[in-house]
Amino acid sequence: MAEEEKNSGGLVRTCWSHEDAIKAGVPQFYFNNAVVTLSSSDLLITIERNGAPVAIVNASFTTAKTLSIQIAECIKNLEEKTNIDIKTMEEIGKAYSND
Repeated sequence: MAEEEKNSGGLVRTCWSHEDAIKAGVPQFYFNNAVVTLSSSDLLITIERNGAPVAIVNASFTTAKTLSIQIAECIKNLEEKTNIDIKTMEEIGKAYSND
């Protein structure tokens, strides 16, 4: 069941568990690339799997920035706990281009 929580700014948001979202039929997508387009009012993210578009996600600048920080913190935590440096697609591409 969804729960409400207040964030540090005092705003109330609804929090869904992963299980509740699945039960509610929220679509799930796997992607291995994203194309980000900037408009004058928001961000458009086309997520792709193996070069084919899977879905388009629109986000406000504020939401996109918050999401980018949350994802970066999650990856940093994973890297610290596992002592593994996860490479970006650009880093992997550059390594292979040197062959």
